[in-house]
Amino acid sequence: MAFESGKQARWLFKYTTQKRLSSNVFWQRWNHLFSMNFPHSLSDADNVFLLLGAGGEIPALKANGWSNEEQAGFIAVEYIDGSKLECDVLDSTVLKQLQKFLSRLETIRVENPQKEFERFKKNLKTLLESDENLAKNLKDEWLKAQENWKNDTMHWTVLDIRWDQFLWQEETQQLTLLDLDAVVIAPESLILAIAEFWLTQSQLESVYPDKKRANSLKDIRPLCRYVIQRLQLFGDVPFEQIMQHPVYFD
Repeated sequence: MAFESGKQARWLFKYTTQKRLSSNVFWQRWNHLFSMNFPHSLSDADNVFLLLGAGGEIPALKANGWSNEEQAGFIAVEYIDGSKLECDVLDSTVLKQLQKFLSRLETIRVENPQKEFERFKKNLKTLLESDENLAKNLKDEWLKAQENWKNDTMHWTVLDIRWDQFLWQEETQQLTLLDLDAVVIAPESLILAIAEFWLTQSQLESVYPDKKRANSLKDIRPLCRYVIQRLQLFGDVPFEQIMQHPVYFD
């Protein structure tokens, strides 16, 4: 929930509670898969801002967070003027800023990346095993793929990244990242699989100029798309539609 005290407001305040999240598929599965504790994790908003927004090509909104005995999370973010972006009308200035921002995320240090990867794999296994709506043949296939998923690079990322998570300021020609709620450490394969959905083919070529040659998602893409669908990163999209989405990193 967000509040703005008139046009001159400089801060927006939003909060959520464990009770509100009891029926929210994204946050429940997000908490499990990445060993997080949302909304309590909102109390780390100050550190996330420093991690992602300080000195970067794309600044993040200044943010302060609090939590209340893990039952509620609160965050206050700076209010700025700007406009939302339309995916099909982006110029080279926007894409260059985005490319530098995503490249910078890859340079942020991850403490004990192998431990992070193994924890992610373990959580993914329990998610698959407990999924009563997944056909047995697919569950068996993807449990095997999960077991064979080896040595992926771990990066900081905005898990639910989309163009509507950015604000464009025409006067300064500057992108600003709006939402810091879903910042996690994730495997590069999953990050690239998500990129196939929110970026067009030409945008992928601009933003990830070196990734196509160096990465193939052929073996792991179905499992990554399972995660995308189950977390509803792009809404409640039917499973078949997610799996049939065009590919890029092959």
